[in-house]
Amino acid sequence: MKKLSMLIIILFFSGCASIINGTKQSVTFTSSPSRAQVLVDGRSIGVTPLTASLKKNKYDSVMFKKEGYEAQAFPLDKSFDGIALLNIFWDLSTTDAITGAIYEYEPGQFHVILEKEEQETEGEVFETVIKNLVLGFGEEIKSGLAMDVNGEAVSALVQAINLHSEKKANVEVIKAIAASSENNLQFANEIVDYYSTNK
Repeated sequence: MKKLSMLIIILFFSGCASIINGTKQSVTFTSSPSRAQVLVDGRSIGVTPLTASLKKNKYDSVMFKKEGYEAQAFPLDKSFDGIALLNIFWDLSTTDAITGAIYEYEPGQFHVILEKEEQETEGEVFETVIKNLVLGFGEEIKSGLAMDVNGEAVSALVQAINLHSEKKANVEVIKAIAASSENNLQFANEIVDYYSTNK
């Protein structure tokens, strides 16, 4: 009888938190709107609403992502599990510390309200396209303009202007802007300023 009692005591105190609460914890993730992707430490575990069984003391962050909305990330904070105190008298809670059961995720439920991404205006798109072209291929564009050769770089610039601006591209105007610009950034800015649809 004493042996049986001792066995029960050993089982009780050897990893109390591990036995009572387990080494995993159910954490719930919800969002508005729903169907947001949930990534724990960068790994997708499903879409909201979702309850996942996470190994304790293993993960550090959660991110919510949905197309058309700004991604939001949060730390997975951990707190000390009070059940582990019962084990401190037996093995100083080393069993629970090793298994991670000594901690628990807090809060155990996350709800996030996702905000829609701000869409770039047509003017902002035009400015980005022109700057990427001119800053990346400015010397090639200037060289082509100077030699009256409409190579790939000049053609790409003309097409970009015609696609994003109400004013049609004029190679002579672009050539004049290129000649008066001290550097490619000024060249890009003056093209944007001249061909901007709101001017």
